[in-house]
Amino acid sequence: MCRSLMGSKMHTQAVPLIHSNPQYVYTKYNQITNLISNKCIISSTSGIIVLSTNYKITILDDNNRYVSYYLSPYNIHDYNYYTRYRPVVWEGEKSNIGTILAIPSDAANCEFTLGFNNFVNYSFYYGYEHEDAIVLNKNVA
Repeated sequence: MCRSLMGSKMHTQAVPLIHSNPQYVYTKYNQITNLISNKCIISSTSGIIVLSTNYKITILDDNNRYVSYYLSPYNIHDYNYYTRYRPVVWEGEKSNIGTILAIPSDAANCEFTLGFNNFVNYSFYYGYEHEDAIVLNKNVA
């Protein structure tokens, strides 16, 4: 149990690849981590989405006011990488309070996608035994 908690909490520290795949086995913690870490852009009003582009999402709320969410194309983080947001809503769609409007490039379906899915075999390597070491082939990259 302790190992799984350590691994799930390290998701926020990992640097994602440009083209990554969602993992085969995941816990519900992946979706919760995206929402807690404020990576997703969430609607604060309810209304109809008028404009949805890669740079801006505009909502016409119930009081006939336009509320705009600007999606900065380059958000630089602590680990010298940037995040590009993708809108997940369409024009004409009804939006409520708490609706996810845009997700970062390191997420797919509100799940972290940090790397590729490799099949890994933990075994002895020349008599060495360590539980955190993985030997990969150079052709993987």
